[in-house]
Amino acid sequence: MTKEQQLPTKCICHKGFRGYSSIVARSNFRVGGQDTAPQFLTAHTLNRCVPCRKTIYHNMKNLIFLWLIICFINLSRGERPVDNFVINSVYFAYDITKTTSDSSNVERDNQLSQKLSKAFSEMVKTYPNDSALLYRFYYEWFYTTENDKMRNQIERIENLLSEKNKQRYYNVEQYLKPLLSRIVANNSINNLQLDSLVVLYSDYDSLLGKGLLSQLLTVDENYQLVWKTFDIIAEQSQRDTTNIAALIELDKSIRTNAELAGEFFVFVEKAILNNPKGFIDMYLNRNNELRNELMSYFRPSTNFVKEVELLLNEIAHNTSKESYRKGSLKILNRINEI
Repeated sequence: MTKEQQLPTKCICHKGFRGYSSIVARSNFRVGGQDTAPQFLTAHTLNRCVPCRKTIYHNMKNLIFLWLIICFINLSRGERPVDNFVINSVYFAYDITKTTSDSSNVERDNQLSQKLSKAFSEMVKTYPNDSALLYRFYYEWFYTTENDKMRNQIERIENLLSEKNKQRYYNVEQYLKPLLSRIVANNSINNLQLDSLVVLYSDYDSLLGKGLLSQLLTVDENYQLVWKTFDIIAEQSQRDTTNIAALIELDKSIRTNAELAGEFFVFVEKAILNNPKGFIDMYLNRNNELRNELMSYFRPSTNFVKEVELLLNEIAHNTSKESYRKGSLKILNRINEI
């Protein structure tokens, strides 16, 4: 058999880790009760399309040459070219084109799968403490063979491997838990700690939603440190409007911790009740869009709204400072419009 007519040999390709529940890529992590040695992508690759393209090229060349000969013979006899031959030629050309397209798609799919495996392996090397969850995240819970979804996963992984996200990960891993512990131990928080907490916990929640930092805080620490810290911020809001603003900013950032996200408005409401004049200052110093954001915490017929109305009415009638009187009346009018 000539080189031009050789058939592609069988290709062996291990695309990833699907089905290997006790194996984590390039890590010696104990999963499924068994220590495993690092695993690497296994692939025997070859250019399968080169022989196919050469064969297609020669077949097409011979086909066209044969068709021209038949057309010439028929025309020399005063006859039309053989219609069936022309039709069959078209079908044959279509089949060859389709075969070429299918071969190209298979090659492209393999390249995409290998790129995803390579990106995943690099991520496991970068974040070894999270290798078990990352494996489940990308190869069990959200496993896909669709090209568009694989491209999206590759893009997400490459984003997590950026220097910016590596630095965010390092900062959260090193500083968040000690900061929470100090705040709870002292039962107090200063403005510098508050600024750091907003950044660190927002980054923590974001990275947690992407399969990272799952081992940083236990369930008990979530309640004893995280929830307690936010309650301290709300309790101490009477000294500064910064506490209210920080809680509102955190409320917009927290998404992964579903229980905390669903109950976070309680901390904001408590902070407002502890500092109604500070809330009036915040309202007056914001544009209409941000005022609407503040008013979103006022839901109809809730105990919080009733308590705020009592406080604002008292301020409107008993406070000597005109800005507080006018501000409280403006907020009361907005509440009545809800």
